[in-house]
Amino acid sequence: MRFWTRKQRSSIGVRAWAQLSTTRKQSHSRASQQLGECLEVIDYFEEKMVNRDRILMQLAKDSPEVQLLKTIPGVGDISALMIAAELGDITRFKNARHVAGYIGLVPRLYASSV
Repeated sequence: MRFWTRKQRSSIGVRAWAQLSTTRKQSHSRASQQLGECLEVIDYFEEKMVNRDRILMQLAKDSPEVQLLKTIPGVGDISALMIAAELGDITRFKNARHVAGYIGLVPRLYASSV
């Protein structure tokens, strides 16, 4: 599974512009201060995202249901976690057809009797 790096998640152009702006003349000190605070907020939320990703990956590793879902071709950690969270207790469904109907994979025929 590929994770986005901190550099990829942040807009490189905006970050570079903001960092250049913070080094400009003192006449722009108020704007530079605001930009610096914005960069701190970006860093804070990037750290939160990294921590959240770490927690999700640990949940995926610890869940037998998620590990079983990952055996389906094309289903990775995040997809398996989403499916498991959406379905909840799988034993509430009578069979696979009911599961497919619940998630909308079974087509319905909408036709009149005329």
